[in-house]
Amino acid sequence: LFIWTGHAIRTGIYPPASSETDRCCFGCNVTGVNNMTVFQHADVFYQGRFQPLDVMIENGQIVQIGKSLDSGKTIDCTGKKLLPGLVELHSHGCMGYDFSTAGRDGIYTMLNYYALHGITSVCATTMTMDLDEYEKAVRRINDVMQEAESAKQIVGINMEGPFLAPAKKGAHDESFLIPLSEEI
Repeated sequence: LFIWTGHAIRTGIYPPASSETDRCCFGCNVTGVNNMTVFQHADVFYQGRFQPLDVMIENGQIVQIGKSLDSGKTIDCTGKKLLPGLVELHSHGCMGYDFSTAGRDGIYTMLNYYALHGITSVCATTMTMDLDEYEKAVRRINDVMQEAESAKQIVGINMEGPFLAPAKKGAHDESFLIPLSEEI
């Protein structure tokens, strides 16, 4: 399984690769994909179905999808499937980190894990907690979102609470629930 997004190949993973060879989500070599490159002989999920097509990229952007494309630099994807990157709309975290409490390095550890597993976009989900801690979490996530590569990967913040009705709170700690008001 080989992952590509609708707008850019996902190879910008933090921290940057220590060698000149990067790998896609499932192990294909993607060295130099920021130059004109064609991913050839793949089953590409395009227009609602898998089709035998090539994908040409330039500077990380898909510039052409078609048959028998050539740019000089090619990556053979025989036996591989190319499909849009997955979008995670509700994730509190992974790898021992949580978006509610993680610092910059923890957030990047999560983003790296998601990218390596085909998740190219994530909506960082926070839990209901103390309002001051909520503000800190949102600021930390926003700081990472402002950085170029992660801005493409974190597509928003899914704030669970604190504006929940006590009768519908589920597992949320009721002591942190806040009635909805214009002041907040």
